Amino acid sequence: MPPDGYNSLTVSDEAMEQLALVMAEYECESLADAVSTASAIAFERDEAELAQILADWLADWRAERRWNRYCQPWAALLGRYRANLL
Repeated sequence: MPPDGYNSLTVSDEAMEQLALVMAEYECESLADAVSTASAIAFERDEAELAQILADWLADWRAERRWNRYCQPWAALLGRYRANLL
């Protein structure tokens, strides 16, 4: 258990690798600073860029044969959203 006034958090190895890259690239002094920096970077991206990232992720996911009836409605919605932005 963490000390009073603190929380614990479990993250994947992949997330830790991404945070390590953020720490190195942006010269963060701590893991908490890296999380804050990564959040700020995500908020700075515009909606079209975020929609493209999601579309790329879905394409990769579909290629790995994880595509199923649960994802198709989201993909259709994303396609309409991207068409409205462009």
